[in-house]
Amino acid sequence: MGHTTKPRRFNPILLVLVAGLVTFILYLAFFVDLNQVVATLAQTNLTVYWVAFFCYIFYVFCSSLVWRSMLDALNIKVPHRKTFLYTWVGLFFDATIPQLGWSAEVSKTYLLSKDQNLDSGRIGASVVGQKIFTMTITITALSSGLAWLLIRYSFPLLEALFIGLVLTLSILTLVVVYYVSFRPSATKTLLRWGVKIVRFFRKSWSSEGFIVKAEGMLGSFHQSINQLQTHPRNLVAPAVYAVVGFMFEVSVMFVAFAA
Repeated sequence: MGHTTKPRRFNPILLVLVAGLVTFILYLAFFVDLNQVVATLAQTNLTVYWVAFFCYIFYVFCSSLVWRSMLDALNIKVPHRKTFLYTWVGLFFDATIPQLGWSAEVSKTYLLSKDQNLDSGRIGASVVGQKIFTMTITITALSSGLAWLLIRYSFPLLEALFIGLVLTLSILTLVVVYYVSFRPSATKTLLRWGVKIVRFFRKSWSSEGFIVKAEGMLGSFHQSINQLQTHPRNLVAPAVYAVVGFMFEVSVMFVAFAA
């Protein structure tokens, strides 16, 4: 009996990843002075710089602990090795794919749900919950730091307005994430808009099957978010891990400059 050859399927993730890598290489080639980079590294204290490297490793480890704790809170049992591995993969996607800061969450949800044959809606709730933690901590620290700078130092009006604009946009983004995560009607509205946009470009697209699948995933997502909301004690551990991870992440920059 002959073996049937499976047809090759188009992999959009691979295409986007390759495009991101090509863009990164072109950026290094045309916008980065490699000779200056080599000269700077030659003057760097490598012993101190290694400390920055280990700080980043601890940051990634804490980030994986946050995600693992969120999964445990949803009664999803995943080996820590998997969460640590896919945390690295998510950071790689974040660094190589031009996007708005969600490629890590999308890649982690997709890869873990496929690898462990789990509900992608519940996995999505865990990564969005982790994103809310990290965004809240980052914006709180950013707000405190910028307020301290504005009080301690006198900034020109234009720079002060720019700083205020950055902070306002960051807070607005966090509010939108909160609203969409806790309001099923908001995600349904976004789904309808997305379907209309795709139909505008693809007139022959049959959206019924996609809508049914998407609504099922969104229903599982919001059910899991509600489970996290109704059991706040389960969020204490990921909150602590997120704070410690943020401290290690900030330490990377301080140590790198010190080197």
